Amino acid sequence: MDRMVAETAARVFSGRGEDPAGLWAALEETGLTAAATPEAMGGAGFGAEEVWGLMRLSGAHAAPVPFAETLLAARLLAAAGSEPPAGRMTLAAGGRIREGRVTASLKAVPWGAAAQRVLLLAEGETGPVLALMEIPDAAATPAPGIGEDAAADLVFDADLPEAAAPAPNWLTPLAFRAELALARAAQMAGAMEASLELTLAHTSVREQFGRPLAKFQAIQHMLAEMAGETAAAGAAVEAAAESAAEGGPVDWRAAAVAKIRAGEAAERVSAHAHQAHGAIGYTYEYDLRKVSRRLWRWRDEAGDETEWAVALATAADAEGTPLSEWIIGPVQEVGAHV
Repeated sequence: MDRMVAETAARVFSGRGEDPAGLWAALEETGLTAAATPEAMGGAGFGAEEVWGLMRLSGAHAAPVPFAETLLAARLLAAAGSEPPAGRMTLAAGGRIREGRVTASLKAVPWGAAAQRVLLLAEGETGPVLALMEIPDAAATPAPGIGEDAAADLVFDADLPEAAAPAPNWLTPLAFRAELALARAAQMAGAMEASLELTLAHTSVREQFGRPLAKFQAIQHMLAEMAGETAAAGAAVEAAAESAAEGGPVDWRAAAVAKIRAGEAAERVSAHAHQAHGAIGYTYEYDLRKVSRRLWRWRDEAGDETEWAVALATAADAEGTPLSEWIIGPVQEVGAHV
């Protein structure tokens, strides 16, 4: 990602964790919410690597706004030829469109209780349709979860909005899920980077038996494993983002590998971070809580490791190709980044 863009985004995200409204205003003012919108539609026209890089930064800062969802919704709208609107967006797959009406019952939509609109990939009469639906208060019911952010169940029975458009040919339900999975993997990679930084800082100043925790060999082993797992997850995300053609899809196999690798890494990184911190890591005031709770939620959203591993194995079996050969492209790409 361009250094100036990364530095600008980091400055915007820093210090605004308890001020969602202020953070969103700053993101809009700097044009970062339009990063995935093409220049011809009034946006910044960033490439896929920068878009997912910004998602990664938002994860590292535990941004309490639907930034990644808004970028992804804008990317998909632009691919369908629709100009993305301003404002907070989320996205979901489900529902039906018949005779000009949208009916849908959606469970635990990320940011469903805080976003202004949801981009819905619905089953139309002649194929998948992208419908950008306004979210009235009456349509949303808060959904419980372990994360920090406001998910909600959404119910729609409304007229099809004028901005609805046929989905691009490549945007199958699997491709839609892979796009969201890669967004979650990117956020997880960022959250793990933040967890590692917090743990390094804590173990460098916290003393036990007259010396910093970081001087103990057991802690050094934990820190080394955290660094390796975080780097591997980040490399998988970068490789999957690079697979995206201009305005086209990511390679769903690469996205699956990224989500699997990020999920596996999250378990080890989070466990080591909290073990090194002790009870302080769970306190409300400490930043590790913010990234950990989101990390745990993102691991489950858009398919966990088991779901994506089964999807890869099933697709490879259907083609009659050994799994190791079938995903060799994505694996090689990941290896090139390590």
